[in-house]
Amino acid sequence: MNGMLLSAVRTAEEKLDPDTVSPGIGGFIITAVIALVVILLGYDLVRRVRRSRYREEIRVKLEGELAAREQGLSAARSVENAVMGADEAAVVGADVDAVETPTEPEAGEDR
Repeated sequence: MNGMLLSAVRTAEEKLDPDTVSPGIGGFIITAVIALVVILLGYDLVRRVRRSRYREEIRVKLEGELAAREQGLSAARSVENAVMGADEAAVVGADVDAVETPTEPEAGEDR
């Protein structure tokens, strides 16, 4: 069995000239197709990474806006509560006249 295999290999080696053996047109086409597929996969990868990065930036921006809105609402509520408290104090009979209100300086006064 080994003898037949060795004789087939020797016969093939004798027929092939190592200087003229090439993969041929089939090898070129397969290599070109593999290269094209790799290029297209790389393009798709870059597109998906870019899209993911943009989504992350937008998510962070929206979270910041929502947090600012919540802080603004809580600040507005606290101001509203303070104003409501002052109004209620005036109704109850607190001395509102004792609170100085800012006035504009007269013509000859410096600030």
